Amino acid sequence: MEFFGKFDWPTFVGLMPQYIAAVATVSAVLVAYIQIRGARKEASERDALKSLDDMSSSLEWQRVRTEFVYLRKQLDFKVISYTDFIQKVVDRDYQDEDFKNVFQAFRAVMNNYELTAIGIRRGAFSEAIYKDFRRGVLIHDWKVMLPVVEAIRKQEKNKKVFEHMEWLVARWSEDEKNADSIEAQSETIEEEQDQN
Repeated sequence: MEFFGKFDWPTFVGLMPQYIAAVATVSAVLVAYIQIRGARKEASERDALKSLDDMSSSLEWQRVRTEFVYLRKQLDFKVISYTDFIQKVVDRDYQDEDFKNVFQAFRAVMNNYELTAIGIRRGAFSEAIYKDFRRGVLIHDWKVMLPVVEAIRKQEKNKKVFEHMEWLVARWSEDEKNADSIEAQSETIEEEQDQN
């Protein structure tokens, strides 16, 4: 057996522990990497759940969210015109105490969404947890508040205001369209099967 020169069993056997040690080291590093990655994902999901639970149970958050939902419904059902509200935003009419409270609630909720989107985009938060908990309401809030956001962007001459939230809404809306498409295809297939 002389493919690469003379084969020396004693040398081969003498090197065997080094080969085994190298393979064991690589295996240990790989296992550690997989465990660290799993622990990081688990910690991210645990932190996301704790954050959502803490926020949802906070009396201050409940008050702010109630104010925000009131504003959203007022705008959504045309009780308050976008033009009037946006004009107050542009004029920064903080003398009106009701407007001031509602606008602070608007900013608090939208900033919370922006922070969530940044965390998801940077991998600090579990997207799956937040998506399960907030997808529908976040998309709806964005659609209703978009004219206000555009007015703020224009006023501040900054197109990046709530840019991460906009990214997240686009991402989750696309997922929603794909899910609706898959559901429609499934219904069509079921209908065709029922006809046969």
